[in-house]
Amino acid sequence: MEELENLKKPVITLNDIVKARDITRESARVEVNRWAKKGLITNVERGKYAITKDVFAIATGLIQPSYISFGAALYLRGFLEQTISRVDVVSPRYRKGVKFGNVDIRFAKFRSDRIFGYEKMERGKFYAFVAETDKAVADCLCFPRYFELSYLDAAFKGIDAKKLEAYVARMGSAAAIKRAGYLLERAGYETTLGGKLSGVHQFIPGKRGRWNNRWRLYV
Repeated sequence: MEELENLKKPVITLNDIVKARDITRESARVEVNRWAKKGLITNVERGKYAITKDVFAIATGLIQPSYISFGAALYLRGFLEQTISRVDVVSPRYRKGVKFGNVDIRFAKFRSDRIFGYEKMERGKFYAFVAETDKAVADCLCFPRYFELSYLDAAFKGIDAKKLEAYVARMGSAAAIKRAGYLLERAGYETTLGGKLSGVHQFIPGKRGRWNNRWRLYV
């Protein structure tokens, strides 16, 4: 297994085993079955095997480029304490979700110009790609269906207000800009996100709430 761990890939394929051990595909299949019986690897999906139990490393190991965002990223950054039952992964390509243990790994397809603001995070012998706090918040504000916005208050204690403004503007979503501006002002920050705001949006989609004329937003 050492040769495979040296690849620094939390999720491997038969081809990885063939190259790492210089064996045939048939021999690789035999090895996979032997390791699986010993609990050294886990079949995540057809032809892909996890050589770690860390669901976060596995999540971004399934597709590249990709990064963990939304609630799971805020959890890894220390802003959420509740147990994680779902890991949302952002990627420019669509793919079906998978389940690893008790955790659902879901994939959100973003346009390529919205794939930014993430970094490597060590996870034991491997690593995961994880959104910076400000990018995770920007993603939540842009796509609230992936995260309950009412839980964002804790994350606002660790944001860089100027970076969040830049990230939200770069995402190109009028609704996200309004939500960010509203939250920044509510948290006591001065913001440059105002300007001429068009359209009417809801802070939490589907919830009309109180009208905020400053941000043209139902809160």
